[in-house]
Amino acid sequence: MAKRKRTSVPAAVADFDDANEKVRRAARILSDAEDIRSNTAFMKQVKAEVKIQQAALTKVMKR
Repeated sequence: MAKRKRTSVPAAVADFDDANEKVRRAARILSDAEDIRSNTAFMKQVKAEVKIQQAALTKVMKR
């Protein structure tokens, strides 16, 4: 059986803080991904509107 390495309390606290930060970062990423999914339909509408406006602008510029 391998001998377990002892970790000092400050090192253990630092490891815990690092792990905690990684969990927080992952939660933020998941939340952002959820926001992106919910905004996809809105973005499609915006893209369609931009295309319409670009077409109108091109028409005006050709005059």
